[in-house]
Amino acid sequence: MDDQSHRAEQIELLNRLDDSELVVLHERWAGRTASEIAGALGISQSAARFHLGNIYDKLEVTYVQGTTSLARVMEFYNVIGDPGAPRIPPPDSLYQDELASPPQPSAQALALVQDDDDALIAQRPARTVLDEEPPPRSIWPFVALGVAGLLVAALLLILLLNDDDGDDDEAARAETATAFTLGLDSTATALAGLATLDRQDLDATATSLSVLATQSQEASDIAATEAANATASAQPTITPTPTEEPTATPEPTATPEPTETPEPTATPAPEETPTAAPEQPTPAPGEVIYEANWNDNPEEWQLDENWSIDDGMLTSSGDGARVLFAPAEVVQLDSADYAIEAVIAITELDGCDGDAGLLGRAMIQPATDDQEEFVSGYGGEVCRDSWRIIAIPTDDPEPDELADGEFDGIGDSDDTELNDDPHTYRLEISGETIRFFLDGEFLGETTDDRLSDPDQLGLYLNDEVNVQVSEFRVFSITEEG
Repeated sequence: MDDQSHRAEQIELLNRLDDSELVVLHERWAGRTASEIAGALGISQSAARFHLGNIYDKLEVTYVQGTTSLARVMEFYNVIGDPGAPRIPPPDSLYQDELASPPQPSAQALALVQDDDDALIAQRPARTVLDEEPPPRSIWPFVALGVAGLLVAALLLILLLNDDDGDDDEAARAETATAFTLGLDSTATALAGLATLDRQDLDATATSLSVLATQSQEASDIAATEAANATASAQPTITPTPTEEPTATPEPTATPEPTETPEPTATPAPEETPTAAPEQPTPAPGEVIYEANWNDNPEEWQLDENWSIDDGMLTSSGDGARVLFAPAEVVQLDSADYAIEAVIAITELDGCDGDAGLLGRAMIQPATDDQEEFVSGYGGEVCRDSWRIIAIPTDDPEPDELADGEFDGIGDSDDTELNDDPHTYRLEISGETIRFFLDGEFLGETTDDRLSDPDQLGLYLNDEVNVQVSEFRVFSITEEG
């Protein structure tokens, strides 16, 4: 992609942001962390983090691999003056509730916001930092306006005192007016200079952050290469030991040496590598291919008697097994590999007699003489203190439990009070691998080869449970994931 096309794409992405997000992005370009942005704009730290997370999602830096997310965000500053780019509104032009109540972003975006905050703090010894206190130069425009006010007052006073002197003092008043005009010109010039300095300082800060983020990535790549080279060069040093053994002594020395030969082979490093990789996988990279909007498109989803839309959110009622499919005519699946992500709050749950979650590669199986109609598919679901991955095969409505475990998040099974906080559920299906995440944390994975077509996807409830769903997205999964 050439530079012109790349800039046009960046401008198109920036135009997705609302005024509040543009103001918060401007603060990020100035090198401020989420807590510093919160202090500067008079909002909570959580609201600042949510604004940044939504910015990361809309600018499509959340699931992109390559350089660091901080460098990708800072790169957008280069096009802010181009034709078609949005204008950054002044913070005092926004209503406070616009800034204070952003929607919740994806869990991966929130994780990147925290990483970038840490990166900004780590880089500060090497550059000038904008702390929570406003920059000193912001005082000077007010000083300049004050001086201009004093000049006006002085001029009026002189005119009043000399009003009785008639035409003899006309020349003196003209000189005074000229001096006043020159004073105003100087003040305007000073203010313009301050505005230029502000722009130059922001340019320097953004450039510095982008360069430092890129250098950090390059240093990480160099360190990884050197580590790989060191490992490769260390291996041949074991080879001379067995060669010397048969040459030095025939039988006695050969007996202890074979015992030493297996010791370097049993190095713990290769054993840890395969074990550590599956323990903490991160959400697979990809692009958003569908996002529900129940405020603007309430009729898009086909709701039955178990579901309704209240205040822009899906609400369930009832009991038993309930599946709500996302609109197939809108969700265009080019592959059977995708991720489903939803923000779900469990509003009603009797003990642990119920599960709530997501369903993919799903299909309605028609009724037969021996069996009523049911839905097959792969599901990821949670109860109060446990999770499981299931497969509902095409020939039997009874779910097969493929993986399960316990976790801290919704509450203990013995609790009488239910923790009804919203949590981000994510179910990834790629090839024969099914992975389940909650709030960006890996819960578990399994493999199964019975269902391989994209089919449909949606929400899955079972037994005595009801939920409120505020967000629903579908992501592609790239080959790297």
